[in-house]
Amino acid sequence: MRSPVAELLAAFAAAADRLGARWYLFGAQAALLYGAARLTADADEFVERTRVVLLVHRATGMPLDVVLAGRAKDLDDAAAILAANEELDLAAVRSTLRLLEQALDQSDLSPVLERLLVRR
Repeated sequence: MRSPVAELLAAFAAAADRLGARWYLFGAQAALLYGAARLTADADEFVERTRVVLLVHRATGMPLDVVLAGRAKDLDDAAAILAANEELDLAAVRSTLRLLEQALDQSDLSPVLERLLVRR
């Protein structure tokens, strides 16, 4: 039997695939899956102010926050994931960030990763 988190992510992945949307896991859920405990308190925030879409997976009752912009706590999560996972495929992470930078026509993501790696 899969965990509620795995059920939630599988359902979200299927919905995103049907829409042709690419996605990745980060933040509280990624931190939890990769060994860094974190609690989220996004339930009382609004999309207009926080750029977070709050969802609940009906089958499991698990919340899912879809973040539309980076926040300080997301950077803290990324730093915790990097610290907890020395075997992380940094080449793949860097490649994904470059693709995101190209898609968003910006160049500020890769330097953030490099700063986080120095903190590690």
